[in-house]
Amino acid sequence: MNGSRRSTGRRILITGASRGIGRALSLLLAQRGDRVVLAARSEAALAELAQEIRAQGGAAEVLPVDLTDDASVRAAVARALSSGPIDVLVNNAGLCVQGEFLVQPAETCQTELELNYCGPLRMARALLPALIARGTGTIVNVSSLVGSIASPTTANYGASKAALEAWSFALRAELAR
Repeated sequence: MNGSRRSTGRRILITGASRGIGRALSLLLAQRGDRVVLAARSEAALAELAQEIRAQGGAAEVLPVDLTDDASVRAAVARALSSGPIDVLVNNAGLCVQGEFLVQPAETCQTELELNYCGPLRMARALLPALIARGTGTIVNVSSLVGSIASPTTANYGASKAALEAWSFALRAELAR
């Protein structure tokens, strides 16, 4: 880790941490001094990332979870909370299968909706009671411009992100109190 480390004391759970944006965010937050809880399906990939973060002086925990499965999410959140409070949830995991709608199997739409939209709902439903009980916490839902501006070959992805955005605004209003 470089000299820009500043300890925030925050414990941040990041879904989709094993690759892409989630991996990069995990490395950055750990470098800044946050404690990261790395969540994804691949325990091996998470363990490798956690080892990299620890080798650089950061703090990382591994949390295997299948965001498309209610029981897996509930169990993972319970495991995470058993080690202390979560300050921030970053719902980052996502999937974009590009291809024309009529060419894609129907299962593709269901898969994208389950991961991109229902996954964040499951995580929030499992974690919100603890955040509300503490009276503090932040949920960040990673979306996409494609959720607001439709694009050919990403109809399912765009729909899942548009739903995530609408839900996020409604949830924010509900929790504002």
